[in-house]
Amino acid sequence: NTIEYVPASGKTFYFHEATIVMVTNPSATSTAGGVGTASTSIDQIVADLKIDSTVYDTAKIGMATSANSSQAGSSGSGSGFGLDGKCKFNCKGLTLVGNSAKKIEIENVLDSGSARATLIGWIEDTGTSPQV
Repeated sequence: NTIEYVPASGKTFYFHEATIVMVTNPSATSTAGGVGTASTSIDQIVADLKIDSTVYDTAKIGMATSANSSQAGSSGSGSGFGLDGKCKFNCKGLTLVGNSAKKIEIENVLDSGSARATLIGWIEDTGTSPQV
């Protein structure tokens, strides 16, 4: 999934901030059942910030866990990792001079969850000066 913005000709988009935030929660329980049975929970997003098809930054957010049960009287095993639930793309100082074709994109490149992307900036008129 992708969000995009295409600045019009004669306009320049100036970046202020671009973020991606997780909007789902992983399963409340990750219980492994039975002998040697594995249970996993994955809620992760990887997204790219692209300007005119060039990747400028990548965000990775979410978490993953894994557990493995064992026989009665023996211990099981588990592992997991978590990333921040909100990630800011590094976009300060970036601009895009519009031509009604070039675009800014936040593209979801690995989807094992659900997230919301936000793009904040401003647009200035950068048209040509009148001829004298």
